[in-house]
Amino acid sequence: MKLNRFLIIALAAVHCGEVYAYKEDTHADISKAAANASVLHDNSDTSVLRALGLQYPIEEDINQVFPNTKNQPKSILELFRDGAKFEDDFPRSLNHFYDPTTGAGLGTGYPSPDWALEDKSDANGQEYSYKQARQYFYDALTKNTKSERDRNFGLTFQTLGQVVHHIQDMAQPQHVRNDAHCDLPIPCLFPGVLISIYNPSLYETYTNSLNLAGRLNFDGYAPVNSAGDQNFLLSPRQFWRTSPDGQSDISQGRGIAEFTNTNFLSAGTNFDTPLYPYPRLADAISHDEIANDLFQTAGLPVPAQCLPPNPTCTMTFYTTRVNDNFRLAASADNPRASTSSIFDQYLQPLGKRAFSLNRFNYDEAQKFLIPRAVAYSAGLINYFFRGRIEAQDAGYTDTGITLRVKNAIDLTQTPQYANETLTSGGKLVVAYEYKLPDAAAPGGFRTEVGSSAPVDLTENLSPGKTSQTIYSFTLPAFPDNATGVKFRLVYRGKSGQEDDAVAAGAFESMSGFLVTPSYTPADGISDLRLIYRIGGKWKLSDATGTKVGSLDWKGWYQNGKPTKVLSWVGPSQRYTTVQRAWIGGASPEIYQNGEVFAVAPGNVLGAALNRSGAEESIIAIVNAGDVDVAYQRPNKKSTSPAYYDAVAEPEGWKEIGRYADLTGMYYGANAWFFNGEGTEAQTMRNIDTQHPERLSRLKVVITASTASFSNLGNLDGIEVTQTVTGRDWQGDMSVCGSGHLDGRLEATQSGSYYVAVDYRDNEQVLATVSGLGSGTLVKSGTYTSTCENNSIKQKTQISSTYSDNFTEELAFGAVRIKLDNRTHQVTSQVDLDAHPFSTEGKINSFGEQRTISEFRLLQLAFVDLRHDLYAGMEFSSPSMTASTTYVAGQGVNDGQFCSQSTQAVRFHHLVSFGAQSITVIDDPQDWSGQACSPNQPGQWGEIATPFAPNPGKTYPGLGPTIITSYAPPSAGSWMVDTEGKLIASQLIPSGTGSFNYLSDGNLETLIPGSGGAPSYFPIGLIK
Repeated sequence: MKLNRFLIIALAAVHCGEVYAYKEDTHADISKAAANASVLHDNSDTSVLRALGLQYPIEEDINQVFPNTKNQPKSILELFRDGAKFEDDFPRSLNHFYDPTTGAGLGTGYPSPDWALEDKSDANGQEYSYKQARQYFYDALTKNTKSERDRNFGLTFQTLGQVVHHIQDMAQPQHVRNDAHCDLPIPCLFPGVLISIYNPSLYETYTNSLNLAGRLNFDGYAPVNSAGDQNFLLSPRQFWRTSPDGQSDISQGRGIAEFTNTNFLSAGTNFDTPLYPYPRLADAISHDEIANDLFQTAGLPVPAQCLPPNPTCTMTFYTTRVNDNFRLAASADNPRASTSSIFDQYLQPLGKRAFSLNRFNYDEAQKFLIPRAVAYSAGLINYFFRGRIEAQDAGYTDTGITLRVKNAIDLTQTPQYANETLTSGGKLVVAYEYKLPDAAAPGGFRTEVGSSAPVDLTENLSPGKTSQTIYSFTLPAFPDNATGVKFRLVYRGKSGQEDDAVAAGAFESMSGFLVTPSYTPADGISDLRLIYRIGGKWKLSDATGTKVGSLDWKGWYQNGKPTKVLSWVGPSQRYTTVQRAWIGGASPEIYQNGEVFAVAPGNVLGAALNRSGAEESIIAIVNAGDVDVAYQRPNKKSTSPAYYDAVAEPEGWKEIGRYADLTGMYYGANAWFFNGEGTEAQTMRNIDTQHPERLSRLKVVITASTASFSNLGNLDGIEVTQTVTGRDWQGDMSVCGSGHLDGRLEATQSGSYYVAVDYRDNEQVLATVSGLGSGTLVKSGTYTSTCENNSIKQKTQISSTYSDNFTEELAFGAVRIKLDNRTHQVTSQVDLDAHPFSTEGKINSFGEQRTISEFRLLQLAFVDLRHDLYAGMEFSSPSMTASTTYVAGQGVNDGQFCSQSTQAVRFHHLVSFGAQSITVIDDPQDWSGQACSPNQPGQWGEIATPFAPNPGKTYPGLGPTIITSYAPPSAGSWMVDTEGKLIASQLIPSGTGSFNYLSDGNLETLIPGSGGAPSYFPIGLIK
């Protein structure tokens, strides 16, 4: 039956001319105005074109053209114009009628919405419907060749031009009142309709003449479904009709076909042919106007019948109310809805009075219909592109990309789209493109494209909601010389009232590290360089302007991995204070995804994202002299680049708490480190001016809108105790007489103290220094002293034994680091003839034997409590024996000391990262040897110096052997990304160069052009 119908249509083409609504040029210009009024004309950062990865502007642009169906390269705007023209190709135009009171088309032609949408069933011969546009759009976003994508983008925009052509036809009264018309002076045969006389459409001809003369007004009615509209059209068919199916009373309808049908008459359905209930003559108000004046004003000759000696002619016009059910405030009177006069539609005398529609009627009708044709067309374009999705927390993996999906429809702008839920079972695809060098391609590069396999959406996402699930997409390994890699996330599935909606969002996966080479790379780009990892390979981006800080917060963990990262400017040493060389100086900027995310009301000491309140928020703790202040604002990107007024902040910063008990801070402000959910943070502070070595642990807890600070204090510290036993321990040899020396000293050290705090997700990690060990010193001997001529002469024999075993340990997580560890024993024997400080006395003999079974000292360069990461220089000696003897000479002071030792010393620069240990420098040295030196009066020194520290408590601070650098803090940077990859660049203390490390990579190879000893700090983390 369909085949027979189109055979009839084909035969009818021989007998029928144009059955168009508006002429081709008018349709093209309405479509142009609609496209320019639509979201496609937006050039903001969040515009549709940018979200699709396309360029603006939409008018002619040689850098962005797509082929139409005639394979002609056209801009987006030109494609809309082409579509508007091509849709009138015969026999397509036979399907451009629609009676909204019955749902019928003209004759056996398809009703306009059935043909334009194909939402109920497929239409025979239809290739350019709304349904087809969806498929073209999806193919344009996901096809695996550049030519296929371009062809389908061309089809998308051209087809939308053909679809909105129908919207414009619905703003021509004849097309919604099935008022057939024919422009050829021969019989016109429509399927099922025979128009036996020449019956052109004056409305169309006259409208086209005004358009060609530039006299049509396309403005004055904002696109439907604009912000502030109370009644949204929530399906494509509603743009035609909103009344329930089967209901013939459409007077309350909001569709464009309903508006035109109920408010306007047509040439064949005037008041004298009451085929439709509206508009009604009974509701119209008539008034007369002098025809002579109207003709003269319009520049038309006044008919002879109206000239003297005949009386002037009058024309009776009928005023009707144009009811706008979509925007009630836009309802208005049409003062010339119809005419009763002696003139026909062409203003030629009839010889009798009759109803007709003439140019004066059409001038008034166009004021309503043309702007609405534009507004409904633009609204349908906007509806087609209403779906907005964003890739959140996108990061590279060794096999592709992981991300969370956000339904990015903004309900503050379009609250009526609250039901536009992306539905579980829909498909997600990540499409990509990149450039490869190609001398034969325009600009020297060709574009390669592709897509991942589809992944099922496993949850419903209402507007504004971000998925809890992290979705993984497998992508191929891009060539090493690939540049300009871009991605597009595409959803296809049910959304709102559409079962096969498409939504897309372009993104660049901002993950990896930002490094600063100490040289100009081979490509000449000396700015900060972004390196990222994809497909198991590290890549170098040629992007510039990326921004990150040196301290970071990782949060909102999923499956053991953080999905959010914020950073801010801080010291290269994570746990040192602001006085110790902040990189670039403190700053109010907070970074996310490689750009400024927010600008806080002061210099940032810590930041996090928080979901504990009614909405997601960003928390920032800033330092204001002796006060730390916590601020909160909605989790949205800042638009202002400057400091904010903490009281009158325009973007929502509000103070939620402060810690003011910081007066006289000794060292300055350490950073605050938040847990993974952003609900609490801690820091270590030196707040005791009398005991600056004493650290206090401060904590803040964030609730919905309050920050509560507290001081948790610290552990008791390391306590040293001494026990002395014996008689005449001091052995006072400064007076004449005799005495006995016999004593024992025992010392012990125990206790611990917190020196740093951080979080691994929501688990706090505390770094603790502990001191353990004991030492013993035993001395015995006798002495006698006599005084002659004011000098002391004596005979002394002393022996001593000293042994100890002491350890200082830093512990955090699974890490235990021996910072200072030693075990050794000393024995000595001294035989003196005179007081050692006498210029006349004489040392007969002296001997000492030392044995060190272990000695180790570690000086840390970097610590990250979250990742069990530490690095530093270790000095160790696994064993050492040494002896010292005194050989007497002839004179009082002409003897000499001789020493002999066997000692192996090791200098070891190491990095421990989780279970991995990396050796940077391993330099064993042999310090064995023998040497003698002349005795110098009074310089032979102490004998078996005892372990005798001052008793009491000690509080290790941020000293050089705990958590600071052996070189200036600015001389190195260390970072770990969300995939657990480590990057480091650290100056070597010897000054021989720098240590550069990249997990599974090589910085010098990745950023070619280095020479000598390159470094790459500061380093920042994006994700």
